[in-house]
Amino acid sequence: MTSPGLQLWVSVSGRGELDALRRAGVALTIVVESGGSPVYGRPGDSVCVSFERSPRAGAAQQTVGSLPVRAGVLVQADPDGLNLLDLARARGRRPAGVRVATRDQVRFALAHDAETLIVAGADGIEAARESAGAVPIVAAVDDEDGALRAIRAGAHGLLVAAGLALRLVERGEVASRLVRSRPPASPARPIRASRPASATIGAVLERTSRRHAGREALVHAGAGRRLTFEQLRDEVRAIARALLAAGVGHGDRVALSARNVPEWPLVQVASATIGAVLVAVSPSAPEDELRFVLEQSGSRLLLAAAHAGNSAEALGRIDRALPRSLEQIVELPGGVALPASLPKLRSWLDFRQAGGAIADADLIRATAATTPDDVATILYTSGTTGTPKGAMLSHRGLLQNAAAVGGNLRLGPADRLCLPVPFHHCFGSVMGTLAALWYGAALVIPADWFDPERTLDAIAAERCTVLYGVPTMFTAELEANRARPRDLASLRTGIISGSPVSAELAERVARELHLPQ
Repeated sequence: MTSPGLQLWVSVSGRGELDALRRAGVALTIVVESGGSPVYGRPGDSVCVSFERSPRAGAAQQTVGSLPVRAGVLVQADPDGLNLLDLARARGRRPAGVRVATRDQVRFALAHDAETLIVAGADGIEAARESAGAVPIVAAVDDEDGALRAIRAGAHGLLVAAGLALRLVERGEVASRLVRSRPPASPARPIRASRPASATIGAVLERTSRRHAGREALVHAGAGRRLTFEQLRDEVRAIARALLAAGVGHGDRVALSARNVPEWPLVQVASATIGAVLVAVSPSAPEDELRFVLEQSGSRLLLAAAHAGNSAEALGRIDRALPRSLEQIVELPGGVALPASLPKLRSWLDFRQAGGAIADADLIRATAATTPDDVATILYTSGTTGTPKGAMLSHRGLLQNAAAVGGNLRLGPADRLCLPVPFHHCFGSVMGTLAALWYGAALVIPADWFDPERTLDAIAAERCTVLYGVPTMFTAELEANRARPRDLASLRTGIISGSPVSAELAERVARELHLPQ
């Protein structure tokens, strides 16, 4: 029998199986089949995608790029499989496993730096062990007897289906040899305070503002505006009162059409605080799309900051046929002036001042009625394949997403997140605003719209540590920084997302924009 330290590789098809195995307290390498339902795991999980047949060279690069986050690969010991393994390892994907059946396949796998060899049952262990050296050998088995025979033959691990794994962890002679799971290592900064599943967005604001009252929460470089978490909380409460004074109640839809103006995240959190539903509208939406979203969502109130072009024209013409549900339009500061003839139009100042009539008890009552399962936001699809569809997102789901993204980035109160991506997309309003709020990080907005020069200037001036963007944004930033270099040494990590990312671009971003993580 082998010494303690038996690795357990488990083929799973759903979350329920994973949860049951986690409760058993054993360390897992989660194996999912390519083309099946993705299982992304949690931070710290070991995940790999198994390929029965690997894509040919032309499609291998795209396949690696589309792997679930943190996932490695398990491939066959053929040219296509080993090529996929090389590409995955070049991108830092782990684990890197190879199925082998002959001595030649073992040699080929080792030549490509396979980290684990997978053999069929106990019978394949002896042949693999002759050439494997220190590389672990995992036996794929179908039943308990096969597992015990593989252990006695010297297997370093077992590849089994989830049902068999649950039976094995109950057998003393197997369980005593399994590697036990460890709690996640404490990050460099304190990042956890409460569970997203039991919180609302308003509750997170209250918690974070108490813990980090005097720290900067929001910096809008373009507008020259700075708010601490205490000031942010006060602003949100004032806007929440204004919404209540405007007749907005629990479950009512509040549409917001604006670029990255300072008021966007304030309205986002304020509407969530009183249980209203924010309807995020693209500020570039044409007239017909704007009208459709307002009508289909049943929005009672529209807050808008128009900009030159489609936005101003669309908002200016919408008075031809205002949706029946829409009762008011509030003009946010900082945009192109809306036509004074627009029906139901109110100024931001008038809207804010009306909130003074709302008593503290009314605000507290509205806040207390909000639950984690209430819908907080409706994000509409782009409509490229038909009419836009509204995705209804709860407090629970939004915060779990924000907490997971921020946790992987190791966000904390010392971080300053530079956010040039638009708020009306989940990249900006979930992974950006809510992740920063959850972890007490400062949110730095370079300008109302993306400009590579202003983004780089904001990073340098505000000593940002985290940068978000899509590939075209990073390409523009690389060119702008080459033309006029800035001190970007404060940056440590970020996210590049939204479209396929070439290895060359990722390497340039890491090297030239100082994003080593």
